[in-house]
Amino acid sequence: NISSSETCFHITANNVTLNGNGYTIEGDKGINDIGVLVNSTANTTIKNITITKFGTGIKALGSNSTSVSDATIQENAWHYSIVLDATYNSIIKDSVIFNTTWTSGSGSAYAIYISGGSYNYIQDNIIERVYAGGYGYSSGIYIENSEENEIMSNSISNVSCGANSCSAIGINVASSENSLISDNSFDYITVTGIYPGHGIYVSSSAGIIASNNTFNLVEHSITLSGLSRNSLFSGGLINNSIVDALLIDSTNISNITFSGIVISNTNSSYNDIYFKTGTNNLTKIKDMSIGKYNMSNFGSKVSIEDTQYGEILFLEKVSGAGNDFSSEIIIVNNSAYLGGSNPGLNKTANISLYGIGNRGFTNPVIL
Repeated sequence: NISSSETCFHITANNVTLNGNGYTIEGDKGINDIGVLVNSTANTTIKNITITKFGTGIKALGSNSTSVSDATIQENAWHYSIVLDATYNSIIKDSVIFNTTWTSGSGSAYAIYISGGSYNYIQDNIIERVYAGGYGYSSGIYIENSEENEIMSNSISNVSCGANSCSAIGINVASSENSLISDNSFDYITVTGIYPGHGIYVSSSAGIIASNNTFNLVEHSITLSGLSRNSLFSGGLINNSIVDALLIDSTNISNITFSGIVISNTNSSYNDIYFKTGTNNLTKIKDMSIGKYNMSNFGSKVSIEDTQYGEILFLEKVSGAGNDFSSEIIIVNNSAYLGGSNPGLNKTANISLYGIGNRGFTNPVIL
């Protein structure tokens, strides 16, 4: 075990392995100190180590192929536990990141922070208790200006904020492209202030594929904002949403698809899906049962598809709200129709019924 009052390990050579053999390096919570700093290197391995009470646990700067595995990173005091800054082809896996906090005034807390770089892999980690007490973000994983990352099979829980001007987020993707977010679990992500918590928050990003994620006791499970586009959110379970399960918070999102997500037990005061500001471009909803909904008074462009029976592609914006979306827009064997009493859904649409030619109809008609 090593105690240090400054940066403990500074790696500047290529092809270095730091094997902690189960031992601990411990700092004195100096905010500028780093447990392990990897600077402009290739092929660095950090494993079997506990890093605690530094400003930042691990920081890789301008490096390629940095690997962190079987590490415990805990109680670091200056915003971050692990940072990948302009770093490529790196892996963080099989590690525990616990108690990342920032409580000294305004500032954010990030368990894993990725800025720039690409082709990084974050897999099979446990991230627990991320807390920011001031203005900013509290994030399990934060990705900005980066591309081609894979975030898979991580457990993210107890991400929270203690100030009115702070937002708690499980995975925050900002101005990034072509990343996979798959098979992660999110549990208890909430705030005490005016800004809500989010499981996956995507802002002005493209080519995001988020599949088979599970959410429990999260305020907004999936949120889209800014110029987010060309992305797919599929499969998985959203349970016990504290606020709206799916939140679309921008008029300018485009080519977004929600497919096969199971939504259950949403807070009855909120919605399974909420188009907060309406949308100018098409959002696709496939193979989903949706209860309470709000398309906003501004109107939203949507299509509804049952991949077995057919699709309703609205040519105009739909609007209004209701308590059971799936009973108001219905596609079943050989038919599609509107139920309910929301006049905002009674808009011009293209209706496609699948497989009609194989069902014995010679002269199908619109009734």
